[in-house]
Amino acid sequence: MIPEPTYFVKIPSPQKLMLEAGNSAELHCEAIADPRLEVHYKWTINGRIINESSIFNILPDRLRINSARGRHSGVVDCAAVTDVDVKLASMKLVVKDVPAHPVVEPAICTERKAVIRWRAANEHGDQIKKYTVEMHTDFRKNVWERVVDELNVDKEHFEADVTLTPWVNYTFRVIAENSHGRSDLNAALDEEG
Repeated sequence: MIPEPTYFVKIPSPQKLMLEAGNSAELHCEAIADPRLEVHYKWTINGRIINESSIFNILPDRLRINSARGRHSGVVDCAAVTDVDVKLASMKLVVKDVPAHPVVEPAICTERKAVIRWRAANEHGDQIKKYTVEMHTDFRKNVWERVVDELNVDKEHFEADVTLTPWVNYTFRVIAENSHGRSDLNAALDEEG
């Protein structure tokens, strides 16, 4: 006898859920299968399996997301799995947070100029307002100086020219900023001028 197909009675909703960083959410997913089959649930974000952690609590028919951050944004899938079929329900989770750190390419330096290039950062649900290039020298390691503000943020690739003094070591970083704050300040790019 052929088993009855599995079907959902509850899917994660709404189709697009917007959260502020630090907030929590609970997504429900419930399927009914042929009585001879057992249903197991698998949750993924952007195709990656979600494992139980301090952020994710996995219950038989729900996923609890605690203290969500921008990096948790993406397509959330609930898979109802039996021995004979798999049913999938999807929704989009957007966590509004500080932007991700821009992807910075190695600086191109001459004695008197550095060209800093970077790609747009993931804005984590809140439009980026500006990018700032900062630098410090070996003479003042803990003092970051703003050298360029890029306000034209409607593009994918960026470039800034910075005037240098010969025989000085410089460290550069690029920061993305939105209304939630500034991106991670830990990533920096070391260059000699």
